[in-house]
Amino acid sequence: MSRPKVKDVTWNRIFHNVVGEVYQAKEEPMFYRVKINRYRKNAFFYGETASVDYQRYMYDETIKYGLYGIP
Repeated sequence: MSRPKVKDVTWNRIFHNVVGEVYQAKEEPMFYRVKINRYRKNAFFYGETASVDYQRYMYDETIKYGLYGIP
């Protein structure tokens, strides 16, 4: 199965904190979008390990925020 196109997906927010937000695709439960406020960009995770990957990414960004803050 291939990754769906971002424009064809409906996003549901499943987590947020001061660092950013995590969204899960309604149509494809293994597709996640992470928006980090610091970068104003989106990171996408898809596949069997996507849930672990996005959690690790948010964890790392939260640690960076705790150390350095958001400029």
